[in-house]
Amino acid sequence: AALSVLDGVADDVTALGPAAELMVDIAAVSIGLLDAGTASTVAARAARLRAHADAADAPRELLGLAAYLAGNAGEPAATVRALAERTLADGAVPTPADLAWFPQATVALVYAEGYDEALTAYQGAFSAARASGDGVLMALAGAQRGWALLRLGDLLGAELDARGVLETPALPAPPLYQALACGVLVGSLQEQGALMHADAAMAPFARLAEHDTQTSAVLRFARGQLRAAQHRFGAAADDLRAVGRIALATGAPSPGNLPWRSALAVALAGDGDGAHGEARALAEEEVELARAAGLPRALGIALRAA
Repeated sequence: AALSVLDGVADDVTALGPAAELMVDIAAVSIGLLDAGTASTVAARAARLRAHADAADAPRELLGLAAYLAGNAGEPAATVRALAERTLADGAVPTPADLAWFPQATVALVYAEGYDEALTAYQGAFSAARASGDGVLMALAGAQRGWALLRLGDLLGAELDARGVLETPALPAPPLYQALACGVLVGSLQEQGALMHADAAMAPFARLAEHDTQTSAVLRFARGQLRAAQHRFGAAADDLRAVGRIALATGAPSPGNLPWRSALAVALAGDGDGAHGEARALAEEEVELARAAGLPRALGIALRAA
């Protein structure tokens, strides 16, 4: 609906000049690329905007989107981090009116394994959110920091951040951050071996895993890994195939986003249904993608599955 509104006012905005037209294009791509059902309609605009972000005078909003696009696409990690760092220069933290560039840049840092820079940005966001009472900024910082901590192996820290987003009374966490936080919580509990608790954490938010959005894919990925840990390999493979479909449809083939190929390879090998060739091909593809992007953590995950 929001994408339709933006497209509907495009002609009126053109009359306001190139700067206004650019901001509408950025907003449309930011919204459209999140959903597998709309991503293809904004793909051409996304490619054009990504190219324009290399200009020295690119605005912060464009830089944040470009960092996000580059991280999803599997561009070299150094390129992704440079775009994100330009977006976040001078310790910038958004106001509610211009929120998009901040989570785009910070999650791009997570994709590119720039964890120190991401954690510094999240700390600034928490401070700003407390000072202003901005619950949405608090929720996005908690959900994304939890995801970063999960990747760093800080399972308790990830669990605490995720529970803060999901369980704090009156915290206005939008559904996309609920899905991300629940994925972090399920993943941290599964990694701790608390499979029953992970199942229980999933239950209230299971409906969010059924959407074809990037954040829902995080939750579905966590459920797929949980099912594999429970030796429910068929269900795991179904979830992980869906994650891959969403990732590819939304321009996010990079294993820095979600290492669904290696996870699916593990599920297929565990299922023992004659899919070892497919499992090997998936893992080898992920190895190549991680190497090309310069992602050591993602490469290690892929090699372990290969």
